[in-house]
Order: sequence, then C-alpha cells, then structure tokens
Amino acid sequence: MLNVTWNRDTAAHLLRRAGFGATQAELDQYTALGLEGAVDKLINYESTSNAALDAMIAQFDFDFTRFRDVQTYWILRLINTARPLEEKMVFFWHDHFATSVAKVPPEYMKVQNELFRTFALGNFKDMLIAVSKDPAMLDWLDNRLNRVGRPNENYGREIEELFTLGEGNYTETDVQEISRCFTGWTIRNDAYLFQAGAHDNGSKSFLGVNLPPNLGETDGIRVCETLAAHPACAQLIARKLFEFFVYPNPSQSTVDKFAEVYTESGFNIREVMRAILSSNEFYSEKAIFGLIKSPAEFVIGALKSLSARVDLRRIGSDMTVQGQTLLVPPDVNGWDGGLTWINTTSLLQRANFGNAIMTDRVDDTRGYYVNIDNLLAGQTFTKSKKLVDFFLELLGPIPLTKQQKKPLKDYLVTNDAGVKQPFVYDAALRDKKVRGLIHLIMALPEYHLN
Repeated sequence: MLNVTWNRDTAAHLLRRAGFGATQAELDQYTALGLEGAVDKLINYESTSNAALDAMIAQFDFDFTRFRDVQTYWILRLINTARPLEEKMVFFWHDHFATSVAKVPPEYMKVQNELFRTFALGNFKDMLIAVSKDPAMLDWLDNRLNRVGRPNENYGREIEELFTLGEGNYTETDVQEISRCFTGWTIRNDAYLFQAGAHDNGSKSFLGVNLPPNLGETDGIRVCETLAAHPACAQLIARKLFEFFVYPNPSQSTVDKFAEVYTESGFNIREVMRAILSSNEFYSEKAIFGLIKSPAEFVIGALKSLSARVDLRRIGSDMTVQGQTLLVPPDVNGWDGGLTWINTTSLLQRANFGNAIMTDRVDDTRGYYVNIDNLLAGQTFTKSKKLVDFFLELLGPIPLTKQQKKPLKDYLVTNDAGVKQPFVYDAALRDKKVRGLIHLIMALPEYHLN
C-alpha cells in the first residue's frame, strides 16, 4: 500500500529525481496533479508537446561533426524539455552504455543520443539490439573489427559484464561464443552493416543456448534476446535503475520486487519506472535528499530553479570542471557518482559556478543572468527570516533547522563593516544581499543533495 503525503516537497523530490529540478511554474503544475497524475504525466511524456524546445533548437545552426555542438544540443534539451523524464532516461542510458567522444566521432554520439531518446522507456530487449547495431558502440568497443578468424571480444565481454548480467553470471566460454555471434556486425558509410562474409557461420553455444550454423545476423539478435530475458539481467537493470533514481544499496527484496516488474512486463522499462516512482521506497526518508547531485544535476537544477539565462559558451565546461563532461564518461563503466562527485576541487568549482550565475547584473546576451525582481515577483518582506525561507523554498525546498538558518538571516542584516543593522527590504538589498544569499544557499551541504 502506498503511504505518501503528497505536497510541494514531495513533488519537488519527484522532479529532482525524474528530471533536473523544476521552475516554480513546473512545480506548481506537478503539485496540482497529485502523485498519480504527476507520475503519469512524467511516464507518458509522449502526450506532452515539445514544440517549444524544437523551435528553440531550430534557431541554432548546429554542426554535429563538432563535439561542442552535440553537447550543446543535448544541454539545451536537458534544460528546456517539457518531458523531464525522457531526458533523465537519456542521461541514465548514457551512463549505463557509457560511450565517449574521446574515441567516437561526434556525429556517432549524436545518433546514439537520439537512440537513447527513442528507447528511453521502451523495451530493453529491443534497445539492446539497437545498441549492438549502434555505430558509436560498434566503434567504442571495437565490434566493427570483429571478424571470423580474428574475433574481438571487447563487446562480447562488456555486453554481459556491464550491460546485462554482471560479473559472476557468465563464463569465458560465453564471452568467446557471444563474440563469435557478433562477427560481421560492423560500420559502413557511418551506419550499421551486417557483413555476411565476415561472420562466423559455425554453431555456437552460450548460457545454455545452442544455435545451429548459418544463422547469420540472427546469431547476434539471439544473444540480445537471451541476455534481456536472463534473470541476472532483470536483477542488474532493476538495481541500477533503483540506485540511480532512489538510493544506493537497496535490500535484495527491494531489487526482487522491481526485477519482477521487469520480467512480467516483458522487459518494459516504462513499467519498471512507473513502479519505482510510485513506490514507498522512492518517497521514504532514506530516499529524500539521499543522493548527491551530479555536476549536470547541480548546474541545470540551479539554472532551472532560478529561471536563469544560460551561457551556452561555458555551461558544458562548467560541468567539466566540476567533474563531469557530458558525452565523455571516464571509461566503459561510466561515472562512479555518489561521494566521488565531492572533493576539494569540485566543491570550489561548484562555489565558483554559484558566484558566476549571481554576479552578472546585466540582462544582455552575455553570461549567466538571474533577474532577482522577477524571482521575487513584486513581493515585499518585513523580516529576514521570510526572505531566507523564500529562497530555501525556491532552491529546494531545502529543510533547515532554526539554528541552521541563523547565519543566513544574520548575513542579510550585517553591513560591510560587520555591524548588524535593521532589516530593510529595498533595491540595494535585492541587488547585493539577495544575490549573496542565493550564493550562500548554493554552498550549503544540503544543496548538494538530490
């Protein structure tokens, strides 16, 4: 039985996890829908128009043979999509099937990015087949070089170890046989090609499945079907989705529950995500603010909640200096996440980003820009506590104790000489102190939690 109190706080939690945070208008909309309605809108995103995003992207003359253009294209989508869960799933699959422009041509990465969008909440078996034919993956793990008599086992190993089964659930013989199944799966003219003359047409045996000779391309398809249906795959996918969206180290019974949804739905990721986002675990005390924001979540979440203008010349590099370059995961394992996002360098860079978005006071075409008056929407405040509470709500909501709020309130009534004075809500305070207050909130340990 679902036992959740639905309010603005739980709606904000849902949008942080199933997206990259929300504007105040988006938070109002999803709160009004109720839990079931909010989850349904996120899950069935095809019914939500993305025409405004499409029109925005159409204004750019992107060259997808350039890395920065591919990255900027995706960042625009992450910030401006009307379908937050669609892009969050693209983000998840990019980490799961980690592929990097460090080796792969940018145009291949763009194609893969669209593939992840197509299959974001689709059937995992179909997605696995599509990924196995994807030029970026064929290049990244060298399957384009996999030929009869000269087998390359990179993809045959990783499709089992990282993408479906996990360590301990296959043998070296399985790796060898599966690699033979994928011989001849290559690239020609920047697209997938099954090269029949390069395929090993002998019989094959892996994971208890025996394939007769001369099946051609069907060998690789049977591999994908077998892996997607394997009990270990249900466990791995359920666990990775849960740990990405809810909290780390779930109990085995919790993983079993969502693995069962995966299996019984016929490998339908939409149904697994519906179950996760509608679960008591997702809204538990352990889950809320139980993850650390990745650099992408930190940067995009701030820009969205503050309705800030985006500086497309630097936003990708601002994520990079915080430890995450989109389209360039560190290796085939993807990003480690968690506490690895937090160190002395990344914390300094997060603070620098908070300063950057609050410093520019000119609403022109350069730099980040936050319009403080628009955020405050004509409101007036008679007490510093109310102003602090307003921005804790806007940037979270971030729950702080009375004692934790005190330094923030004191900051608003302390002048440059360190002397406290009466709280006066005026233009000078909004221009200087409010900007500083936002920066201070973004530096709080609580703000780095998701």
